[in-house]
Amino acid sequence: MNRFMSPCIVTVLFSNIAMCMMAYVQPLHAGEPSGTAITFTYSPPTETRYTETVHITRQRQATTGGVQTDELTSSSNILIQQTPVGWQVVVKPAEYGLKLNGRPVLDPFADLQSKVTITHHLDRQGMLVTTDVDYAALMNLLGRELPPQELAKVTPMIQQRAGELKEKAAAEWRARVGELIGKTVKIGDMWQQETSYVLPDGGGAVLTIKTQFEAMEPCGAGSCVRIRQTFSPVPQNGAVATGASGSLSRLVDPRTMLIYDETSESGMGMERESRVYEFNYGK
Repeated sequence: MNRFMSPCIVTVLFSNIAMCMMAYVQPLHAGEPSGTAITFTYSPPTETRYTETVHITRQRQATTGGVQTDELTSSSNILIQQTPVGWQVVVKPAEYGLKLNGRPVLDPFADLQSKVTITHHLDRQGMLVTTDVDYAALMNLLGRELPPQELAKVTPMIQQRAGELKEKAAAEWRARVGELIGKTVKIGDMWQQETSYVLPDGGGAVLTIKTQFEAMEPCGAGSCVRIRQTFSPVPQNGAVATGASGSLSRLVDPRTMLIYDETSESGMGMERESRVYEFNYGK
């Protein structure tokens, strides 16, 4: 299975752990916090439109020796609208491309998945209520490519993949946006937490996660909060620490929860990954 089938996996894996801790973590202070309190509020302008593009580079040891490099570029057109009960965020894929060691690669299911619209339904505070995946559209696309007998065979797998896509999209929303809504901080605040984590081989590890609200910076909205996160494995019973490590930087408008800049780096074992997001508002 293609390792890039879902672009949000690592964001969920790492960012979600850190952000979910914010609901109950006790803040630490590297120094005296400065400025007034900042409360993160979900209140984007009505009919907000923008394009979000993510560039992902992953390197790992190839089975034949040497280093294998995967490169994914994926972009979506996003529309945020108010509804009678809250908000609706429609994510419509625009472009998708995957390369292996510089050569284009075709993953049939990932290519189909990249054409499926995802809709987040939020309450009035911006908290996620449900996430919908346009499963009917996905099946229609497959129906154009496969005869009825073959379509019937792959339908259970498609249903499972669609469910996984829905869960990952919802987790990504909570990690990048939802978990901050309603939280109040001051510039200079640092929050720290240790949390357990399941390794890909089924083993367990513990991560130390630090989240710092570093500074106010200029952004397209005027002034945004620079958030930096680091995560690293904790040694257990004197053994060498195992697990994920990395860092993330995100620039967020606390008055709307719109993101204007985001990068991350992570690694586990012989694998390394970097992500760079671009946001083009008004498109």
